[in-house]
Amino acid sequence: MSAFERIHVAADVVAALGAGDRAAAGEVYRALSSVVYTLALRLLADRQLANEVTQDTFVEVIERANTVESPAAFVGWVRSIAVNRCLMKLRSPWHRRRLPWTDGDAHDHGATAARLDGFGDLERALRQLPSKTRFVVWMHDVEGYTHGEIALLTGKTESYSKSQLKRAHARLLAWHTENDDGRSNAAAPRDGVARIADGGAAG
Repeated sequence: MSAFERIHVAADVVAALGAGDRAAAGEVYRALSSVVYTLALRLLADRQLANEVTQDTFVEVIERANTVESPAAFVGWVRSIAVNRCLMKLRSPWHRRRLPWTDGDAHDHGATAARLDGFGDLERALRQLPSKTRFVVWMHDVEGYTHGEIALLTGKTESYSKSQLKRAHARLLAWHTENDDGRSNAAAPRDGVARIADGGAAG
């Protein structure tokens, strides 16, 4: 389940934001900044880029808040802006040189970067995936996007999205199995890595 689905922003706050109220902007930022940052961090696997996406997202949200027609759709609208900002980063020439948006083996980011605080095994596992594969698995299994919606976002086909998801599940399951071998308690509860690897969602 997407963390965005657990957040509600009152209609009067959305209206006030659209009217340029600074207090409403602060309230919206406090309500949504952490989930926007987490989304960006999971998709980009980079703290600095996640911070940039978070800031850019809220600049756009504040600038365009007066265009929101349905307050009930406000949170989903913010999420769509954040996702598009992430895609802009992934498609940028700089990011392509750093983490290519092309087919290929997973990059071992975890071997060269410190483990991110607070996200545990799921975060470390996702960092093993190429950027495009990580995008598909997170958007489908956690954010709840359909393969058709992912295809529209990435400019690819539904078959492409499905194949990337299948590949991601196989890699995550292999990663989880390899790392689980070293655990002393084989009967420990299954974590987010295992649930995603099995095709389920992790919140």
